[in-house]
Amino acid sequence: MDWTANLRKVIEQPCFNRPFVCDGMPHASSAIIVGENPSTDMTTDWWKYWDESAGFDYDLFMADYKKKKPRLMGTRLRFDHIRNAGKRVIETNFYRDQGPSGSIAKISSVPLIQLLIDNMPKLQMVVFHGEDAKALAHLIKFPEGVRSSATRHFSRERTDHILDLLGR
Repeated sequence: MDWTANLRKVIEQPCFNRPFVCDGMPHASSAIIVGENPSTDMTTDWWKYWDESAGFDYDLFMADYKKKKPRLMGTRLRFDHIRNAGKRVIETNFYRDQGPSGSIAKISSVPLIQLLIDNMPKLQMVVFHGEDAKALAHLIKFPEGVRSSATRHFSRERTDHILDLLGR
């Protein structure tokens, strides 16, 4: 699959929102974690982190993220624990525009989420976290064999419970 060509169909260039975050190519991940919207405003073009041959540059993204938020807390801290446990996941949200109080413009990521789900052969689990994400989960179609789960918002969830959901 040509990820770049397909992502260009659902993510404009430039894109100053956060459609998704992963480490490398999306198809290397075994889980997708879906929230409502990113809470930290990143003003960098998302395509800066994308490379046609290597995928998403998580380290570069985190270097920029830490310029805004030097101390990881809440959901971002949970994602750090997930990665440290060796889990390859995609982080995304139903709305990709940022705001600590919720999405402002309601820029939908449903076409992107469906594109990811439909093209990830290793995908085993989709986790919806937070009440808003759980309420929107019905918008997603799941292929045979992909499980889904819902939990409270990751900022309030225990890391060990999250890892259990992902199959530790």
